[in-house]
Amino acid sequence: MFGSAAHMIASLRSNKRERETIFENKSSIGKARNTGLPMQEIDPAELKAFQEKVKREKRHSDIRVAIILGIFFTLSLLFFLKIKQVI
Repeated sequence: MFGSAAHMIASLRSNKRERETIFENKSSIGKARNTGLPMQEIDPAELKAFQEKVKREKRHSDIRVAIILGIFFTLSLLFFLKIKQVI
């Protein structure tokens, strides 16, 4: 009756292997790894300009999405109301 469950448990026990967990290497948590990418310093004015550019682009993108969703919602609502009038 419980043979298949016993075989499954035996199989899991025999296939068990040692695994590293994140808790075993606590010293490596939070350390940056060398990614191999070249890093260069950037002056604060250039960084500020880049941040402003990214913010501006994100705002424009958000506005475009809001306009498209507004148009879609309005057309869906008009279509739904038009169908309700016909029935």
